[in-house]
Amino acid sequence: MFLVNAGLYIENVQRYANYEMEIYLNGKIYKNIAHYRNSPASPSDTTDFNVGVYGAATIPANAGDYIEIYLYVGYDGDVQRYITDKAGWYNYFDITEMGGRNYPRL
Repeated sequence: MFLVNAGLYIENVQRYANYEMEIYLNGKIYKNIAHYRNSPASPSDTTDFNVGVYGAATIPANAGDYIEIYLYVGYDGDVQRYITDKAGWYNYFDITEMGGRNYPRL
């Protein structure tokens, strides 16, 4: 069993935005770990509205498996959004082995 923690901090503006973060196991979606949607009453391309998307899940992985995170981003407007280059307490992808298997083999 592995504990997967992931976080991304996105430089955003105050417009409609939809973020979904998922964990993939061996190329297939395993679990959605975070979802954030913002639909402001007064949209603005000049007002900063930064967003943190964070989540965690336990994953029953085997030797040779691979784990990925995927972030879906849907938004209105023409202003590009970016993952910030802030330090690791804002953006991270941590995998910790927890020990014995608690779930059936996938």
